Amino acid sequence: MINHIQKHIEETIEVVSNTPEEYKKIAFAVILKHLLEMSTRSIIKEDIPQKLKTSSLHVNAILNSNFDWSSTNIPNLKPMIQNLYILKIAKDLDGDALTPQDIQTILYHKFRVSKTHNAVSMSLMKATGKYIDRIQEGKKFLYRITERGIAYLQSEIRESSGIRDES
Repeated sequence: MINHIQKHIEETIEVVSNTPEEYKKIAFAVILKHLLEMSTRSIIKEDIPQKLKTSSLHVNAILNSNFDWSSTNIPNLKPMIQNLYILKIAKDLDGDALTPQDIQTILYHKFRVSKTHNAVSMSLMKATGKYIDRIQEGKKFLYRITERGIAYLQSEIRESSGIRDES
């Protein structure tokens, strides 16, 4: 890690030394800021479990999976239930956790449900602590469904399909 940073610092010095004098200070500040952010992201990523680091990589796997999307009624469900359903599908496909952008992408590509990632994020925040867990990854948050969330989702799906719980 230190060799990697040292290499980037040496490259920065070379770039700044070839920059016109009036821009050297600005160029160095911009490049230094980028290097610090890059090294911080690397350190944070090393502390995150491997399964959580790959959330965006799992979006393609989820979209290309053999999952029977027609078996869901996601477009007709309430937004929070849609998000819980996507998180459950991700968990079932070993994706574990997703970002609001990941959920937004899946909703759009599989169902043509258009939502902003802010709308998805707000909906997820309402369920955080009750039905989902939130994990910070750098500046982003990943969400994963809990067992209580799965139970709630199943009861909501039964209710929306008109099936009554006889217990």
